[in-house]
Amino acid sequence: RSRQQASTLVSALRAEGARPLVLPTIEAQRRADPAAVANAAHQLREGRYAWVAFTSAVAVDAFLDMLAEQGTDTRAFAGTRICAIGDATARALAARGLIADLVPDEATGEAAAAAMAGLGGLRNEPVLLPRAENAHPALPAGLEAAGALVDDLTLYLSAAPADPPADVLAAIRAGAVDVAMFSSSSTVKNLAQILGGDLSSLSGATIACIGPTTAETARELGLAPDVVATEHSVPGMVTALRSYLWERAAIEAGTEASS
Repeated sequence: RSRQQASTLVSALRAEGARPLVLPTIEAQRRADPAAVANAAHQLREGRYAWVAFTSAVAVDAFLDMLAEQGTDTRAFAGTRICAIGDATARALAARGLIADLVPDEATGEAAAAAMAGLGGLRNEPVLLPRAENAHPALPAGLEAAGALVDDLTLYLSAAPADPPADVLAAIRAGAVDVAMFSSSSTVKNLAQILGGDLSSLSGATIACIGPTTAETARELGLAPDVVATEHSVPGMVTALRSYLWERAAIEAGTEASS
C-alpha cells in the first residue's frame, strides 16, 4: 500500500503473529488539470451534480484539498449525494466531515454503479468521479450504461515509489515471502513495475487480494490468487487469509496423519 495506509494492515497482521514486510508500491503524484478542478468545484457549489462517487481514501483527501485551494469546503456537497466505495473510503470522508449516502455492499465499481442506479435511476444525471489517472473503467462504464452523464476528473497518478526499501525487495527476489497481500489493482501493477515485470519470485507465496478487481489484475500479471476477500477491506482480507491458512494447515495435518 502507500506508506500512509500501511499501518492499519501492519497492526492487524502483527496482532495475528505475522511478521509484516512493508513495501510501499503507491505514491500519489498530482495529475489534476487546474481548469477541470475549478469547473468541478463550480458545478458542485451550484448543486449540478446528482452524485459524487469516491473510489479511495486517497481520492477523498486529494479532492477535498484541491477544493480548499479553490476556496470551497464541504458545504458545497449540500445538494449532492455521496457514494463511497469501501469502508475505508467512507471513514476518510467522515474524517473530513462528510457522511456517505451510499456505501455499496461490495467495494467494486460494478456494485457501486448498480447501487447508485437503484436509488432513483441515473438517466441524464450528472455524476462526478474524482479519482486516479488510469483507474479501473468499471465504474464509469456502469454509470454510463445506466444513462448517467459522467465527469471523470483525474486527480493523481498512483505511481510506483522511486526508492523502495532494498531489504524487502531482496526478500521478495529470494523467494522468502510466505504471503503477498494486495489492497488494490495499482499495488499489483506497481509491484510488477518495481520488479521489472517479473513476478515469478512470488510463485511459491500465498497471494491474497482485497477483492475481485484486484484479483483480476493479479491474474492478468501472472499471479494466481489463493485468497480473495468477500468483505473488501483490510479486516476482511486478514480474516480471509487467516481462514485459508488454518484450512490449509488442517488439510496438511490430516494428510501427514494418514500417511
